Amino acid sequence: MDVIRAALGEQKINYLGYSYGTYLGSVYATLFPTHARRFILDSNVDPTGVWYDDNLGQNVAFDKSFHEFLRWIASNDAVFHLGTTEAKVSKAWYGMRAALKKNPAGGVVGAAEFDNAGSGDMYSDSTWPALAQAVSDYVNKHDDAGILAQYGPTDLAGENGNTIYTVVSCNDQVWPHNLQKWYGDAAKQYQKYPFLVYGNLWFNMPCAFWPYGARQATRVGSTNVPNTSSCSTRPVTPATPYDGALNMHKALRGSKLVTVTGQFNHGQYLYQSKNTCTLGYGNDYLLTGKLPKTDVTCVGDPHPTPTAAAAKSQAKAAPGLSNDLPGRAF
Repeated sequence: MDVIRAALGEQKINYLGYSYGTYLGSVYATLFPTHARRFILDSNVDPTGVWYDDNLGQNVAFDKSFHEFLRWIASNDAVFHLGTTEAKVSKAWYGMRAALKKNPAGGVVGAAEFDNAGSGDMYSDSTWPALAQAVSDYVNKHDDAGILAQYGPTDLAGENGNTIYTVVSCNDQVWPHNLQKWYGDAAKQYQKYPFLVYGNLWFNMPCAFWPYGARQATRVGSTNVPNTSSCSTRPVTPATPYDGALNMHKALRGSKLVTVTGQFNHGQYLYQSKNTCTLGYGNDYLLTGKLPKTDVTCVGDPHPTPTAAAAKSQAKAAPGLSNDLPGRAF
């Protein structure tokens, strides 16, 4: 990044980073504080948990988002007909999973692919209607077209993304090489937060055998880091839990934290294009360098209100499911 800055002939750079990009930006600002101008870090990772501990935190956060999704389906039972309580919707969900494990839809969408659909759609509630409609069609009509419409095998770009993810995350820090620790932590978490645990475990396990890795991750923050704007959601954003934002905020002295309440989405500034509160703070900072005097709070956008026709339309138009398990820090 600093080579690019120099090649452009710029003394300082502005930066907008999401998720893993918050770590990248905070490390850059730590190493090159005199070259950092205005930095926005959105959906912050926890710089103190790189990366094994952060992935354990993800397991908890994704599970909480999943339960919010179940409650949302229950509140829209007139559309989806999967039950009026979280417990009833959960029973329908796991009943479908068991059926797909036994007889994969179209011979390709089994339990693992279904897990992928669920975990991927926890990043943003904008995708909830299509997934909920696909589950409804399968459970109530024995129609698997909805879930099949979202499926697509990983292409070369996806494979490349998986490779780069592994190289970067395994190299950032030495991960535990004791497999019993991995298995033990997973088994313990599964008792209370089962939604993502084992998918996340298998996706990151190459790092248990990785022969390289930094001896110690860069310690983010110093008195020389310029003021930055951090944004995160509460109660939770699945890939980057809120506690991580607090730790990033603490590490970057002088930063200002914008907390978005009532939200579960990953990515706020610009992603939530109708939220004038987050847009206002972000735009003011990038355009003028003005930060709020204190940490501030914005009210998050409400979950979508689905209609049967709209959910059907979204289900048909949904992009292919990735075979990537998205329970990762990026």
